Amino acid sequence: MKKITKTQITTIVLLMSYAIWEFYVARWVATESGPIIRVDLVVIYPILILFIFLSLGQFIKRKKQIWNVHYLTIISEFIDF
Repeated sequence: MKKITKTQITTIVLLMSYAIWEFYVARWVATESGPIIRVDLVVIYPILILFIFLSLGQFIKRKKQIWNVHYLTIISEFIDF
């Protein structure tokens, strides 16, 4: 099993930071009256989506490489008598 990448660590930190941010925003919204326009999400969501897709891409690529190595090892065992 390979180690977690810097991009995946950054994604985890960003998601945890977003959860904390949302907690405080929810408390703030409870004190406000009238409609709330969340302009902050225009910046936050694209960054989160980008890092989530990058991390998933790395994860899938790594799993695919690991599968290919195991598959080739099994095949080479049958070919070598």
